[in-house]
Amino acid sequence: MSFRKILVGIFMAGIICCGIGAGVTFQEYSSFKYMGEKRIGSNKIAEKTLTENLYTDKTKKLNTSFIAYNNENENIELKTSKSVPKDKIQIKVRYDADNVKDIHIDKNLYNDDEYIGDNIYIDDDYDENSMDNVALENMTQTDESESAQKNPTSQEFFISAVGRMSDIEYVLSYKDEILKNIKERKIYNYVYPQIISVEITVNPENKNLMKI
Repeated sequence: MSFRKILVGIFMAGIICCGIGAGVTFQEYSSFKYMGEKRIGSNKIAEKTLTENLYTDKTKKLNTSFIAYNNENENIELKTSKSVPKDKIQIKVRYDADNVKDIHIDKNLYNDDEYIGDNIYIDDDYDENSMDNVALENMTQTDESESAQKNPTSQEFFISAVGRMSDIEYVLSYKDEILKNIKERKIYNYVYPQIISVEITVNPENKNLMKI
């Protein structure tokens, strides 16, 4: 999120210093007020629920942790339900539909905290360029011992959003609003929310395996 703020800040600084289209003289800069964060987007919330395999086999139970990138609330909520099979996990993600094209989840396996492999989930319509990046990363990973691969001790799910636009495209899309705020002598950190919340649901028997 901070990287996006920096990009907008650079854009605004250029506008102010050059005086292009802002209608503000240099003497007036001292009257500018910092207004904090300002969200951009329509707050159109969508929801997607994904079901993943919890175990690598029917007998092995793994300690499981989660990381959600660009998660506005930062917290991940854990729930239990007997309707979820013991070997499955449900991941429900709420996100801003105007800013997010899709949700991407992958899973890394570890043996005593040492990375030994991954198991990637991707929708059929997932961006091919991103798929190429994933394939390239897999090709460059160091081969691990066969015994370690057969005996993972933990796993970690990575939850991320596929944005609809690049950071620069967001800046250009909202340039009119940015210029309007400059004319009003108001400076914001413009942020566009992606993931709003993440909810993990597992069978009650597996609650103690979840590290949240």
